[in-house]
Amino acid sequence: MALRDLPYRVVLDIGMLEIEGLEVCRELRKSTGTSILFLTAQGDEIDRVVGLELGADNYVSKPFSPAKSLRGLGGS
Repeated sequence: MALRDLPYRVVLDIGMLEIEGLEVCRELRKSTGTSILFLTAQGDEIDRVVGLELGADNYVSKPFSPAKSLRGLGGS
């Protein structure tokens, strides 16, 4: 996929089936400025810290507030 074809925003879950969301975040950060939101059931503080350190713009645990999930991604 060419860089111009990448989405403007990406929503990831830590527990994805084929590849872990943290790995996807790491790979996206190597080459893009795409906004990344983790929306996940993993609410432990260490998961949040790792996700943000890898370059996520926001990390929201389920259940969540829609307004909170958009904050940090330029949504209103």
